[in-house]
Amino acid sequence: MIQAPTPRLDGGWVLRPAWWMACLVVLLTQLAVWVLAQAGASSAWVLVGGLAVEAHGLGVAYRLIRPNKIIYLQDKSLLVCDHRGRKYAHVQASGGFASPFFIGIALGRYRHLGVFPNQLSCEQFGALLRWVRWP
Repeated sequence: MIQAPTPRLDGGWVLRPAWWMACLVVLLTQLAVWVLAQAGASSAWVLVGGLAVEAHGLGVAYRLIRPNKIIYLQDKSLLVCDHRGRKYAHVQASGGFASPFFIGIALGRYRHLGVFPNQLSCEQFGALLRWVRWP
């Protein structure tokens, strides 16, 4: 089966893995599970809650290690695509918060894109930070 070439826009920024943040997420997840286990090891609800925390934390860590997003910054809008060129979100105005350490952008009602400085080059992260701070 032959696949058509995926369209690439100029200026796309591919997110790199955030290894140190993924390790921190796994460590905090393990700490939360340990605290839940110490609080009530005999309760079935605590066991289910611990497994849910574990699954969610490992899922977040996996998405930090294997990001599959391409960010296109065009004028005052942001386009987020996957590596196949399918549009993930198109944001006209900022809907999140920005700091020098982390940018969280609302991509819809229930979806957010979190970007750390080590996932982009310094110039790309600075441009994204300026874009989010635009009125």
